Order: sequence, then structure tokens, then C-alpha cells
Amino acid sequence: MSWSVTAVIPACNSGKTIECTLRSVLGQSVRPRAVIVVDDASTDDTRERVMAFGDRVTLLTRDRNSGSADIPRYQGVEAAPTEWVALVDADDLWETNKLEQMGLAIEAQPDIPLWHHSVRVIDADGRGERIRHAGAIPGTGQIGPALLERCFICTSAVVVRREAWLNARSLGDLGGYGTGWDFFLAIARNHPVGFVNQVLGSYRYTTTSISRKNWRRYSRDVVGMMRIDRNRLWEGIVSRADMTRILKEAFCEDADLHRDAGQPLHSLWFCAGGLIHRPLDAGLWMRTAKALGRMFVPYRPTAS
Repeated sequence: MSWSVTAVIPACNSGKTIECTLRSVLGQSVRPRAVIVVDDASTDDTRERVMAFGDRVTLLTRDRNSGSADIPRYQGVEAAPTEWVALVDADDLWETNKLEQMGLAIEAQPDIPLWHHSVRVIDADGRGERIRHAGAIPGTGQIGPALLERCFICTSAVVVRREAWLNARSLGDLGGYGTGWDFFLAIARNHPVGFVNQVLGSYRYTTTSISRKNWRRYSRDVVGMMRIDRNRLWEGIVSRADMTRILKEAFCEDADLHRDAGQPLHSLWFCAGGLIHRPLDAGLWMRTAKALGRMFVPYRPTAS
């Protein structure tokens, strides 16, 4: 292959998983030209475990924690010596042929600046066969409107042109959880996005994952969607009316899910969020009434 790629790994207190991640990156059938780990002020033994790999890995360190994986990731991309960068989080894994298959796709369509692939979902022990967003990921093309509905791109599945990533957002725009979505939208606004429909990696999803701990992000990440709306990242992709509709539908879906899970207060939070955007929406008012009713008449599913 004519292409070369740098693997970039942001890490924070990742001592339990970083070695497995690095072995999956260094064990590729087509090896990366460089591997960069950016340690975000870890307080465990992450740095020592990375340093044990010697000169096969470049370790960059931050003295103060950034509070966002996207900040050390951005710094790693800045330091990459290659045109292409492959992103991976410090608890995720790559299949041995991941870079080989992504390279073939890129060589076939080199004008596409961002590519991703399917991933399986694994637990803390590396077990699991469920495919993340199986059957719901659009193929290669203009995916901006679909991406506003839900972030189906897994960061650890992304291979991107270095300049496209750095130009998508600035370091000052970043902070908090999930701003990788913002990068994807910025690139998808002006370019097609490539998708390789093969399972070429594993995404670790555990009880300590932010998306599990923060019920406001389950199952649609309405917190991220509100940030996207507030920063007008939908402009050039959909109309204002369409973005308002997308938000409303997400709030409704989560309101229903939490109400039926026996969490009426959570459901009311989603109803209120939706009403901020659509104050006269009859469906949201109906859901509000149902959530209030559920507080006094608990839901008891019938036995099958």
C-alpha cells in the first residue's frame, strides 16, 4: 500500500486496558508508521505501561487533566507525522486487519477525508458480539442529516485526514464529553463520509461509561444534541425547522423510554427539554401528563 497512517490514543487512568489496546494497534497486518499516546494527567500507572513499549510508541503527557478526551486526541493529531490518522480510545481494540482494510478503501476513494467501520460492543472483560448500530449506519456518501439524528460513528473506528480533523474544530472549541460528534458533523457538512461495512474493531461499553452513568444521554444523547443546536453546527446540513424537529423527536423517544422503565422524573426532564423547543407540541404535553400519572400509578409490565 502507498498510504501511511499514525495511530492516536488519548488516555487517562487507562492502566487496566492500555496494554491490550496498544498490542492490537502494534499487531496490525499493515503497521502504522507512528503510534502516539497522549496521557491526560493520569494518576495511575498508565504512563509506565505505555513506556514499557519503548520506542514503538511516542508518549506525550499533559500536566493538567483536560476533562475531555477530544483535547488530548486533538493534540495527538497535531503531532502526527502522516497525512492520515487512525483514532482509537485507550480501552478499545482493533482487529488485526483493520488498517489493511481501511487502507484499501481509502486507496479506492482517496478524496473522501473521513472513514469509519463497524464495531462490536464488548464489556469490561472483552466479551460481547453485539454490533453497534447494526443495520442503521448509512453507507458511503452525504450523511450529515442522518448524523444529526444520532452519532453512529464510533471514534475508535475513524481514519481521517490529519488536516481535515484539525480544520474541523479548533482546540478552544473543545471541552466536556462527546465533542467528537462536532468534528464528524463539521467534516460531513462539506464532504462525503466513507463507511467500510466490516467489523474491524471493538468498542468497550461498561457500567462506568459516561453514557451509562448520565441518564440524560440515554438512549439518544440529547445533551450533545442541545450543544450542537446551540453552536449551530446543523447549519449547512438541515434547516432550522428540521433541527427543531430532530430535537423534539429525540426528547420524545427518551421521555417514553424512561417513563416505561419506571423513571417518571427522568421522563419529565425530557418532556421539559422538548417543550423548550416546541412549547405548543401536543405530543410532548401528552407525554408530560403520562409521566405525571406514572408517579402515582407505577408501571407494572404484564407477564408474558
